[in-house]
Amino acid sequence: NWAPNPIMTMAYLLTSMRDETGRILIDGYYDNVATLTESERAAIAAMPNIEEQLKDELAVNTPEGAGTRIEELVTLPAFNARGIVGGGVGSQGRNIILSSSTVSLNLRLVPNQQPERIRQIIEDHIRAEGFFIVYEDPTDEILRANAKVVKLDWRGGGSPGLRTSMDGPMAQRLIQIMQELAPELIQTPTMGGGLPLNAFANRMDTPIIVLPLANHDNNQHGENENLRLQNLWDAMAVYGVVLSKFGER
Repeated sequence: NWAPNPIMTMAYLLTSMRDETGRILIDGYYDNVATLTESERAAIAAMPNIEEQLKDELAVNTPEGAGTRIEELVTLPAFNARGIVGGGVGSQGRNIILSSSTVSLNLRLVPNQQPERIRQIIEDHIRAEGFFIVYEDPTDEILRANAKVVKLDWRGGGSPGLRTSMDGPMAQRLIQIMQELAPELIQTPTMGGGLPLNAFANRMDTPIIVLPLANHDNNQHGENENLRLQNLWDAMAVYGVVLSKFGER
């Protein structure tokens, strides 16, 4: 009841940045987000609704998004905590208050959002919450002079999101080829992955289209990541057709 608990301080800061529905509360975060085109909205509307299936498979009662479809939610920026450390739990728990708490954030940007601007408005928000920002370990003098201190460690640089137009000739050609294989083709305007596709798009000056063929329950980036064998055989067939036909006129 006397020493400030950095775990609680971190929790208050995080909840000032994002609400329970996943909506980001930082001023200006959505300012430059590209709106969906009519074609993209039509593609989302035509997709089968998998909400109930996902809720059942993942044992989720109430998803984030306030009722918005997952296919539309992945076209919006995401702000998530992927890990937080502040003390021991279970058998490692102790009746002590540590001097610091650390959180690792995962920021997924979408087209028109620039990493430099996002970093700036996040820092502006943190300062507005009463924090003194440092980029190295704070000295005792800094801690004595400021009620709330946060050390920021921006890693990885980041890159803007990429979304290739579904109406472009390259996309339309791929759609035509794929519909010959699968007439009920599902077209996804945006996926939620964090691939550095902008680096390729900028250097090659060409549209980039992702054609994934992994099973949806492959535990990607987690334990027991897997690929269903039939998906592998299907991938060979699909890519064989695409590579042989894409350049045809």
